[in-house]
Amino acid sequence: MLTLRLVSHLALRQVEGFGGSVLRLLGLDLCVPDHSTLSRRGRAFAGRQPRVARHD
Repeated sequence: MLTLRLVSHLALRQVEGFGGSVLRLLGLDLCVPDHSTLSRRGRAFAGRQPRVARHD
């Protein structure tokens, strides 16, 4: 969900609703974290940097 937020430039509540809609359309019975949980997880997520594979 947090990656989807970064890609689509949506607010946390919008990502929560969008994720729920996508899962419902796919027929999956999965829980979507609420916006407060996404906010807490986002603090740790923001500090991560993607690893670049180096080819020597």
